[in-house]
Amino acid sequence: MKISANDRSAIFAAAAELELSANVLRDCHTIDGEWRGEAKAKAEHNRLLRLATRLRKLHAKLRRLTPEKP
Repeated sequence: MKISANDRSAIFAAAAELELSANVLRDCHTIDGEWRGEAKAKAEHNRLLRLATRLRKLHAKLRRLTPEKP
């Protein structure tokens, strides 16, 4: 299966969107960066960050397997 540069870019962009969503959750559900009784929001925040991390690792792996053409 061949992965295009556009596909890799989409994976990278999806990871960035997930991180942004996680940051919005954190901003909305913390006071001075502290989670206070917001277990579900914190769990979702952490889930989004884990998924973003997996996508970034996949992006890096695909980039190594299918380098950009000059």
